[in-house]
Amino acid sequence: MANLIESVQRHLALARLEKESPNNQKTDKPGNRFHPEKLDQACVSSVLAGIYQFTREQEDAAKLLMPKMNRTWLEVIFHKYPSKLEQRIVDYTECASNIIRQHLYAVAQRAVLEIKNAIGPAATGREVKSYLTSQRMAILTRLPAELEVGSLLHNTTLDDATNKMHGPFSDFMHWVETYMAEPQTPLY
Repeated sequence: MANLIESVQRHLALARLEKESPNNQKTDKPGNRFHPEKLDQACVSSVLAGIYQFTREQEDAAKLLMPKMNRTWLEVIFHKYPSKLEQRIVDYTECASNIIRQHLYAVAQRAVLEIKNAIGPAATGREVKSYLTSQRMAILTRLPAELEVGSLLHNTTLDDATNKMHGPFSDFMHWVETYMAEPQTPLY
């Protein structure tokens, strides 16, 4: 399946999102000036982490396939506009909140379109959930730990440094984790 992060990046002409190191959970504040790459990294990874967490229930995952009605996708995914997330991104990037808000809305809108394109028009909530489960590691390895998005989404495992680890054993354990997250059908 298509990589959701790369699709969103390409369609919004954003900077390439780099993988976060599991060893560097916080960066030093001095000399931490605004960079557009940090803004793209923070907005894309945090919105996608929010979408991932939102789709853990099939009923909620199916909502991404419906028209959004009167609310924006950010309000649907985060159950209201994520002002705490916006403030954390302001602190992380030193960027104006109105620019961050525009980025968050654009990323959420594009991500939902990309999800719909990736899974097809006849998809169900189960396919949405499965697709986002397959994208989990790509999202979490790019999620800056400083944002502490997991605490905002009431799932602190999203902020865990082990999600960013790679190597033979770590990659195998991530595969097992993804496999076990998928609904299993009986063999008999």
